[in-house]
Amino acid sequence: MRKLTILHETLLTKHPLYLFEMLKCCLYRENSRLANEHRLKNIPTKRARYQKEFLPSTIKDWDSLDTVTRCSKSKPIFKRKILNIIRPKKSPYYGLFGFSKIRYLTMLRMELSPLNDHKYKHNFQNTHQFCAVCGCTENTRHYLLSCKSYQLSRTTMFNTISPIIRSQLGKELSTVLRSLMISIMLYGSEDIDYNHNTQILKAVTTFIKTTKRLDSQ
Repeated sequence: MRKLTILHETLLTKHPLYLFEMLKCCLYRENSRLANEHRLKNIPTKRARYQKEFLPSTIKDWDSLDTVTRCSKSKPIFKRKILNIIRPKKSPYYGLFGFSKIRYLTMLRMELSPLNDHKYKHNFQNTHQFCAVCGCTENTRHYLLSCKSYQLSRTTMFNTISPIIRSQLGKELSTVLRSLMISIMLYGSEDIDYNHNTQILKAVTTFIKTTKRLDSQ
């Protein structure tokens, strides 16, 4: 972002002069389509190492931006647009309130939980990946969808989620891909309205709280 901001400011203000002079060879002919789009010619390089230097690497990133961003009229506007590109979109928690519920979901979203596979991936000592009951890899999918330890709690959760999936997505729960189901259970879905997403996330966090699995260390 800093490199692109320097490049944008140099093109906008022609300052610092030494850098603008270096960029002159990269400018397209005035009034051409590429010039109006604020594109730049990249500097040909023979050595791979030089491709990572300031001008070649920044010009490459610059030309990958959309035209509206490149044509920003001021530095603050340009920085704001770049931040909107590089910052990940926040995942909503819909109608969930309370630290514990949000904490549960965040742990699973980031794979930073007491589940054995999560601890194993983060190099906890004396850990393994497997569920003590099922012998399967104890990851998020196993915990939420299939572990034998929590069948009754899972049935209660699915009794809430299943009608929502049917009414909102037109599918039976059993036909939804497991990867998609995990995504819906942790993040909600843009194809489901706000209130029903809230119900899904509440059902999931109630399941987590009932199992007490994420409360262990």
